Amino acid sequence: MSIDNIASQTGADAFLFWEFSVNGAVANKGVDQTTLNNGDQIGWNFTIYNAVMHGTGRYATIKEQAG
Repeated sequence: MSIDNIASQTGADAFLFWEFSVNGAVANKGVDQTTLNNGDQIGWNFTIYNAVMHGTGRYATIKEQAG
């Protein structure tokens, strides 16, 4: 839910969340469901929700659950 005490944030104008990536590409599964291989590089980007980019799939669900 948070990294280095920075948590997802909701508000009237923005929804910020941690986006998980593997080898520079946004992961299509959560960190708990992603199988990594030796040499894979993971990353976390604190990003603003964008309906065009994130409007379908699990990010839309995360936004709905956050309120």
